[in-house]
Amino acid sequence: MLTASGVAADTLDSDTPATEATWTEATWTEPSGTPVRAYPDSKILAERDAWELADATGLDLTAVLPTFMQGPMLGTPDRSGTFEVIRRVIEGGIPALPNIGWNVVDVRDIAELHILAMTSPAAAGQRFLGSGSFLWYRQIARLLREQLPDEAAKVPVRTMPDVVVKLLARRNPQMAMLRPELGRTRLVDSSKARTQLGWRPRPVEQTILDTATALTAGSGGGGQRAFRWMHHVSVPGSPMTGRTSPVPHRIPGCRASLRPSARQSR
Repeated sequence: MLTASGVAADTLDSDTPATEATWTEATWTEPSGTPVRAYPDSKILAERDAWELADATGLDLTAVLPTFMQGPMLGTPDRSGTFEVIRRVIEGGIPALPNIGWNVVDVRDIAELHILAMTSPAAAGQRFLGSGSFLWYRQIARLLREQLPDEAAKVPVRTMPDVVVKLLARRNPQMAMLRPELGRTRLVDSSKARTQLGWRPRPVEQTILDTATALTAGSGGGGQRAFRWMHHVSVPGSPMTGRTSPVPHRIPGCRASLRPSARQSR
């Protein structure tokens, strides 16, 4: 089982800019080759190497491709890049909101997608995109202000002009990463996981609120709830239906990770 990075999602509002072509499992992202994109490029190259290894050795491989993962974290919230998107806006760490957005997906739903893929023989040799809806940064901020007014008192209301982001990108590596995404809405089709595996992700709005609640609660809140969820999950339509299974241990119905098999069309 390989977890790489997916890109894109569905548009949410009619006032969003023009969108790009829909991304599916047949879409392969090309590495940018630029230093500022080294991290996403590493994900692309790692998956390619994994498929080459699978072809050469007969490895029974399935790739799960999540988009922008959010949701309650295990233990004490850290300073990882993913959580910083929500943390910085809650703490008032940015004066205005760049004109960017993400294809949000809940980490709990991606955990479920892994289990569904591992317990489905038909998933061997396949890629599965895991994505919910697309949210602009301004939509995330508005959601936090409306639903969590006490925690979101410092959330900015202004939008940062694109020209400001472009100027800051000349000296700020974080802004340089944002520049190519200004005003872009990517479309992702995750229907393959939904139809073939029965995957049903939760609304992304709930994911954002759960993330913010866990971050503001520190180590005593959402992290512990997420830990319990990850250790006891019931997956409808899988060999585990009707019971819970401890995820870190062996999963009933999970196929062996190494065995000769014909590589299926991805």
